[in-house]
Amino acid sequence: MKAAAAMLVVLAFFSCGKKFSVRDRYEGVKDGVLRVHVRTGNPQGYDGEEARAALGDEFKKKGRERAMMLVAAGRIEAEPGLPREGTIVHLRCDDERCEAFLDFRIRARKVESQGK
Repeated sequence: MKAAAAMLVVLAFFSCGKKFSVRDRYEGVKDGVLRVHVRTGNPQGYDGEEARAALGDEFKKKGRERAMMLVAAGRIEAEPGLPREGTIVHLRCDDERCEAFLDFRIRARKVESQGK
């Protein structure tokens, strides 16, 4: 009986799929991918796929602006430049705001901070 219960726990663990963990919540370059974080208010009360459909274009625009700002500020060096559109890898809304993480595949290297 205990073995069957343990097997159910293991199966449930693997069937849940990959979640967007705390470790995935970063902004910067890793393995040739620039990840940016953007957020916006949620006055309409969107959630789930409804938010992706309604806010996807806005997040892609804001994400590209954020990525270009990081490059322009010298925090990220990109060669030959950013692709036109990022991929939304995570989008979540609560009652007050929505946030998204977007990935841009680039050839880049992180510029070391001058003051540290």
